[in-house]
Amino acid sequence: MEAGHDPVIDQFNYGSLPAAQIEELCATATTIRSRTATISPSIIDIGCKLRVAKQTLPHGRFSAWVETECGFAHRTAQRYMRVAEFADGKSESVSLLAPSSLYALASKNAPPAAVDRVFQLLESNQVPTECDVLRMLAEARELKAERSQTPNSGPEAQNADDLAEQLLDIVGPDFARSLVVGPWDRIGVALRVMLRAGVSSSADQCRSAENVAPTSTHVDLEPDPHDANLYRPKTSESNGGLPPFLDRRTWASGAPTPPLAYAK
Repeated sequence: MEAGHDPVIDQFNYGSLPAAQIEELCATATTIRSRTATISPSIIDIGCKLRVAKQTLPHGRFSAWVETECGFAHRTAQRYMRVAEFADGKSESVSLLAPSSLYALASKNAPPAAVDRVFQLLESNQVPTECDVLRMLAEARELKAERSQTPNSGPEAQNADDLAEQLLDIVGPDFARSLVVGPWDRIGVALRVMLRAGVSSSADQCRSAENVAPTSTHVDLEPDPHDANLYRPKTSESNGGLPPFLDRRTWASGAPTPPLAYAK
């Protein structure tokens, strides 16, 4: 799913409106919802009947029959029939969706991941709103576009998908979303420093890369004897010697730690 986010239904804030107006607006909203609830089942039913009619009519006559007898275009009939096909076997739950949601999910280019997510929500008695459905479709298309630029098969791709799913389960959608838009280069440096120093992941130690980076670089530097363009933390008896992961001599011995160096 893309992994995805659960729909959230917000309560409208009527603020300081008079009680009489609030009551009238609530009643209006209730009427609109009740009327809207009859539209999607009707669309599904029309689509089912059109599919039967198409099978009954001689080949090539369906379009003319729709336009003449039903009063709408062949393209509209196709949309109704795609919705009926989409709802096949699940019409009771699918009919709870808004009409625009039905059309969007039943379209040929609807990402399967988003469609599956909607079915999962319906099976758990959650009805995504039109905005929820459109957002899920947009996110699935965006993810598909991003994946098209990277290898989407093989062990590495599968491992990445598995790790992403585990991460989402552990940290939740809100924190995962902040990671997606976060400064990954800084976060990566901070995590490497913490892991090499044996830092635990307690709440008071989970600081942002913005806070971690200065504490890891405020050290006295000396020229690196192996490269005149680089500097390394100054070695002294008081600090117990150069940490192994910063000592260029350990890299030559085949140590797995990637090099870190500081530009003066």
